[in-house]
Amino acid sequence: MRKLQSELPYSLFALVPAGLFVVAELQRHFRPEFLNRIDDIIVFDALSRDQVAEIAEIQLERVRRRLADRHIDLRLSPAAMEQLGRAGYDPAFGARPLKRAIQQLIETPLSRKLIAGEVQDGDTVRIDGAHDGFAFAVEAPEEVLN
Repeated sequence: MRKLQSELPYSLFALVPAGLFVVAELQRHFRPEFLNRIDDIIVFDALSRDQVAEIAEIQLERVRRRLADRHIDLRLSPAAMEQLGRAGYDPAFGARPLKRAIQQLIETPLSRKLIAGEVQDGDTVRIDGAHDGFAFAVEAPEEVLN
């Protein structure tokens, strides 16, 4: 560690005392001229499944806002949220696959239902987890009695 510390530019060593293995790997692969241009090194911990679920909820809220223009309510069951979290979780890439999973598993099928007329303005769309994907149930709004 002493040898590594003496070889490191001071700024890198000061910024990453807990991530010396990262700096050592950088030194193995890059020239000192390049490393001197690095201002900061941030080491991220892998996301937990709970954190991915929170991010999924944030991403789904964006979908809900777009549907709100048509007064369409989107509701996912806990099983659907868990399944979506599994589909969008990758320890190596964090939550990046989550957006793609939401697009492929929720938005695209929902868009097809909207185009086909299966979902109308004012409907509630309930999504539940199923063995082969997701199950979409559409509920029409209750008629208001005059």
